[in-house]
Amino acid sequence: MIVLSGKEAPYAAAQDEAAKRLGEQGCRVTTVQMTEVTKDTVAARKVDVYLAVGTKAAVFLHDLVKPPAQLVYCMVSQPAKAGLTEGAAASGICTDVPLRAQFELIRKAMSGVKTIGMLYRADTPASEGILKEAQQALPKDLRLVSTALDKHDSVAEAIENLLAQKPDIIWTAPDPSVYEGTTVKALLLASIRGNTPVFGFSAGFVKAGALMGIGVDPRAQGEQAAAMTASLLGRTTEKPTSTPADAHVVEPPKFQIVLNLIVADRLSISLPAPLIETASQVVKPQEEKP
Repeated sequence: MIVLSGKEAPYAAAQDEAAKRLGEQGCRVTTVQMTEVTKDTVAARKVDVYLAVGTKAAVFLHDLVKPPAQLVYCMVSQPAKAGLTEGAAASGICTDVPLRAQFELIRKAMSGVKTIGMLYRADTPASEGILKEAQQALPKDLRLVSTALDKHDSVAEAIENLLAQKPDIIWTAPDPSVYEGTTVKALLLASIRGNTPVFGFSAGFVKAGALMGIGVDPRAQGEQAAAMTASLLGRTTEKPTSTPADAHVVEPPKFQIVLNLIVADRLSISLPAPLIETASQVVKPQEEKP
């Protein structure tokens, strides 16, 4: 049974791909919204594996699904912070691209990069945690400079402080305490004026004006989750991903590289041709109409 956290398009895309892949493996698949599921229905149904799409559904089912049924999830950010790596068995695919991979991507795109900038909030434990994770994941030959938004009177002042530290690129993370609409817009405008590129944490961020970034494809999430589910059910010849005794397996996502050549041109940055060729999405100038 596939259980959706909501009716949003990304969840539907992940569900479509998972259902397709599982159907090809001979599995019988039923899809429901989380609002249609209760403790009583979980106890009454004969389901081998529940596949939760989204954090809300995964957390909701975590304490309800009991052996021999198993729980798999996808489209979940930070499973450990959601409590999915403790207690009852739960395995799945996260949406968090390893920080080391992000920094290596930056270095591949900009060979001369030495300093990376970052905005965070010192009054928010989760935001401070992201800063510490970034510091730990940063390659030894790179330096991280940061500015705390809460230490300044305005977002503009904080961004100005960060740019004054002369980072080669500003790295962003999906930190809701920092990046809401106003901050994103202000940062992208300042980056163009200050000739400092931004690394976006989503495809939308790059399309809005970041030089480059990453994206997670919901369909790829569904495909990975289906493979894990099929393995649990013994529908593949591969070694099972996990068992009820092996309670917590978290696989990293297959991520997309997203580039914005319009911004690259404005900042006079020449991105490597091999990187452009391997990118999943490339924002290009519109062809002039005659």
